[in-house]
Amino acid sequence: MDDDVSVRDILQDFLADCGYEVSLASNGPDAIELCRKRPPNLVLLDIRMPGMDGFEVCRILRDDPHTSGIPIILLSGLSEPEHKIRGFSLGVFHYVTKPFGTEELQARIESILGRQQLLQQALETSKRDTVRQLAVTLADRITNPLSGIMGCCQILSKNIDNRDKVIESVEMIKDTVDEIYSVLLLLTSSDHIRQVRYAQDIDMIDVEGPASDPPSSET
Repeated sequence: MDDDVSVRDILQDFLADCGYEVSLASNGPDAIELCRKRPPNLVLLDIRMPGMDGFEVCRILRDDPHTSGIPIILLSGLSEPEHKIRGFSLGVFHYVTKPFGTEELQARIESILGRQQLLQQALETSKRDTVRQLAVTLADRITNPLSGIMGCCQILSKNIDNRDKVIESVEMIKDTVDEIYSVLLLLTSSDHIRQVRYAQDIDMIDVEGPASDPPSSET
C-alpha cells in the first residue's frame, strides 16, 4: 500500500515474481477497506500517504479484531528513531527504510510468513488435541451415566405400578443428571480445566475438581 505509483508497480512486479498474490491500495481508507473485505497474510504499508498516514492506518487495523492479527511491514523514507519507535509501538513487525533492497524485503517477508505458518500449525494442533481430549472425557464421564439413565427408564417401564421402584428409579435418574451436570459445568469453566493422562498416550480433561452445586429444581 503505497501512494507512489512507481514504487507500487515495482513492488507488485517483484512480489508477483516471488510467487505472491498482490492487492494494491493507493490511500489509507482503501487499504483499510481492502483488509477488512479480504484479510491478507501480510501488509506492506507506506507511512506517507494522502489524507491518512500509515501510522493511522496501522492503528485502525490493530484496533479492529478482524484485522488486528495481520502482520504489517512499514515502508518509509523517515529514518528518525522516533518514527521507528512509534511504528513498533503500534505493533508492526518490521520497519524498512527507503531505499531498500528487494532481497532484504523478501527475507523479511519470508521470515514473517514462515513464523505465521508455524503459529497456525501450532494452533491447529492445539485445537485437534483439545477436541480429542474433550471426546475422550465425554466418552468416559458422560456415556456411562447416560447408560444408567437408560437402565432406569427400562426399570420404570416394567414397574410403572410399583411405587417404590418408581421412586427409587427417579432418584437414581436425578443423581445421575446431577453428575452429568457437574461434569459439563467443569468443562465450561476454564478455571478448573487441566489435562490428565487417560491411557497410554491419550489425555483427557480432568473433571475431578470441585464444581458449583447444580441449580435447584424448586420454583
